Amino acid sequence: MSLHFVPFHPDLIPKFKKWHDDEETRKRIAIEQLDEFYSFVNSRLDYWIWGVYDQNELIGELSVEVTGYKTAGISYLVNPNKRNQGYGQNMLKEMVHLKALSFTEIFEAWVDCDNYASIKCLERAGFIKQNFEPDENDMYLYIFNRSMEKVVKNNGRESKENGTNRND
Repeated sequence: MSLHFVPFHPDLIPKFKKWHDDEETRKRIAIEQLDEFYSFVNSRLDYWIWGVYDQNELIGELSVEVTGYKTAGISYLVNPNKRNQGYGQNMLKEMVHLKALSFTEIFEAWVDCDNYASIKCLERAGFIKQNFEPDENDMYLYIFNRSMEKVVKNNGRESKENGTNRND
């Protein structure tokens, strides 16, 4: 699996519309006027959408909106024919390396409490559940903290500040 992210362009809309018409997607992401939504997002400097490809095949959609200082909310959609193959997890893991998101420390994702596939995907990508009971909308908040990723990756062997070995 070799994913690459292509910034949104209008040619992606027909594929994205087809995916948004999927029954499971409609249950989870209800955007009535997709053309207007994409036009609105495309006009903003604090919102990005990417088409995600595995080699030459479009397999996903990633949306990221700046919601605060070094914080962004995310939404992702995997081609319904490609679900349960690890694409969502890999998309989320690769997302943090996008140049446009290099300033972002915290990524937030809200997920329906009964969306077990997405919950599993987020957790496998390193997101951590923030609320143990669903909120008033029956959703959980998951957060990925880039700073914590560095600490976990180093597994305590290296200092986060200067890269020196703590065991010296």
